[in-house]
Amino acid sequence: MTTTYPFAPPRTMAQLREHAAQLRSLPGFPAALDTYIIELAAYREASKPFGKLIANEDRYRVVNFLCALWAEMVAAGGSGAMTYGQLYEICRRGEVTPRVLKTTLSLATFSGFLVKSPNPDDRRSWLYTPTERMIEHPLQWGLANAVALDELQPGSQRTKRLQRERDAVVHMLRSAGREFAAGVQPMTVQLEFMQFWGHKEGAAVFSLGLLSAAAQGLPPPSRAELAARFGLSKSQITHLVAMGRDLGLYTVDGGDVFPTDSLRDNHAEFAALCLAFLEQHILSD
Repeated sequence: MTTTYPFAPPRTMAQLREHAAQLRSLPGFPAALDTYIIELAAYREASKPFGKLIANEDRYRVVNFLCALWAEMVAAGGSGAMTYGQLYEICRRGEVTPRVLKTTLSLATFSGFLVKSPNPDDRRSWLYTPTERMIEHPLQWGLANAVALDELQPGSQRTKRLQRERDAVVHMLRSAGREFAAGVQPMTVQLEFMQFWGHKEGAAVFSLGLLSAAAQGLPPPSRAELAARFGLSKSQITHLVAMGRDLGLYTVDGGDVFPTDSLRDNHAEFAALCLAFLEQHILSD
């Protein structure tokens, strides 16, 4: 049986932004940001098939909604299986189109992240059940945030709690899903930056690869290395580099791609928003 925990009071976007600014002003934020970048880049590198599933903002929204719905069902004592009608709620909310939902469900099923089975209560419909492989990914994403939060707030032990308690993972997904549905969404703040980072397939992982190398004091990885590490094609990278350079996010010297101060600053703001968002949803000890 799942143990449930009380939810924190809901916030407004203004409160989220204020909290993010507070985190970013902490003396330990630069070091915690480096940890966050390195952890997140390592996670994305190790999960290329899942990266394809969440390659753009719309599909990412579907997966987030699906995981939150799974958590709500599990907390209520169910199996976590959901119908298309239940999943269609994200379309009713206007977040994605039915075509995006169907594409994401098909890709997730084909890739082994969902099991599609006949609905025993209604032969006209199907059930979609997340596999352990699916649920492992929001856990790893949460851990990347928890490690950075633990560095910012010594003694909070969010990382250990997520690793130790399945119920803590369920709580994180439920709590974050509810606040997200209420309109508190970090990716809606930096609209121009998110047009690149969130909506251009491969932009986030390519940029993370560059930022991770810089955070570790390493030379920039080659385009071929980044392609192999994150499952990107040569044409994708060519397009991303050209667009990123036009936006002032990358510079190119002798074929090598470097992150600019603009990329570092925009990503630091986005990371602070994500950490501020999840701080309220990842349980501490």
